[in-house]
Amino acid sequence: MLSNIPVVLCFGGSQGAMRLNDAIFYVIETIKDTKQFQLIHITGIKHYDKIIDLLANKGIDLSKLGHIIIRPYIHEMQDAYAAADLVISRAGALSISELNACGKPAILIPLPTAANRHQDFNARFMEENGAAIVISEGSLSGEKLLDTINNIIFNQECLHQMSAASKKLAREDALEKILAEIVKLVK
Repeated sequence: MLSNIPVVLCFGGSQGAMRLNDAIFYVIETIKDTKQFQLIHITGIKHYDKIIDLLANKGIDLSKLGHIIIRPYIHEMQDAYAAADLVISRAGALSISELNACGKPAILIPLPTAANRHQDFNARFMEENGAAIVISEGSLSGEKLLDTINNIIFNQECLHQMSAASKKLAREDALEKILAEIVKLVK
């Protein structure tokens, strides 16, 4: 990664998200010749080869760029979160808790088929508390995603406020509370 250039981390959950991959493909095409920000994109294992093939067909050689990293999966997510200035992801409970624990600003694209639309509720809660911007999957496009990234990543005040709002939502004692409830139930 390059120093002093903002980092955007993007992932669609452990399985990946084809709609998100499609939108990021546009972002990659647009920023490939600039180093306005760095991108770490996790495609999901089943989508990786398709994305790499699409990039190759467009003549985009990631090994020559240096500011764009595409991976099928990252086992050391703590390192990816640590590097990121902004995170783009789905809005599952674990992703939200990780964002809050790390105090990361986010662009959230809730999975529309999630049970009882819980990801919509998670994402809207983050947005209402100033920690995220929500883009519905139905309105997701590469252009809209890139505009949203640019509106956040180059605005230090916005990044700082969103980061503080995200950190404020963290429940650092969650494990202890869960364990206490389990102990109550067992007794």
